[in-house]
Amino acid sequence: MRVNARKLVIGVSVVALFTLVSVLGALAANNLRRPVPVLPAGGTLLATIPLQSAYDVTAGFGSIWVSTGPSSSVARIDPTTDAVTAVITLPDPAAILAVGTDSIWLTSAPGNRVTRIDPATNRVVGSLSSGRRGALGITVFDGFVWVANHNWDPTGSVAKIDPANCRSSTSSPSAMNQMPGRPG
Repeated sequence: MRVNARKLVIGVSVVALFTLVSVLGALAANNLRRPVPVLPAGGTLLATIPLQSAYDVTAGFGSIWVSTGPSSSVARIDPTTDAVTAVITLPDPAAILAVGTDSIWLTSAPGNRVTRIDPATNRVVGSLSSGRRGALGITVFDGFVWVANHNWDPTGSVAKIDPANCRSSTSSPSAMNQMPGRPG
């Protein structure tokens, strides 16, 4: 009797395992054949805000910020009214935007420059060179500004900028513009 019960348990286990593998295989095959669903129907374009050379967009400080590339400016948009509330003029073409704790940060690859905008005044409060390769990508993390420098060259660098004194770990202090109101 014992041998038969053991064979029965083994037989049931094999059938259960085979069934499980078959079901999982069928589910996987079905998901692979089915295309990724598109956004639900019925979406509506709510506004189009004309801006010359809109390049990058980010959100912060209750606003939408748009860099304008070769137009060398950043536009601030009120998301409730869709109105441009400020245009900040820059010395270099405006590229990629990032939101910091108390600032909007912006790269400009042709100028190899990182610019800091004060959202309370809508003014540029400083800028610095992030390296010789062209500041392209930017993000803010853990109190520091991180900038990818490569200017489409395979040899680049990443600059780590301390917003407290606006110094970059990839640039010498003498190559940077002094932040207004801050010591050298």
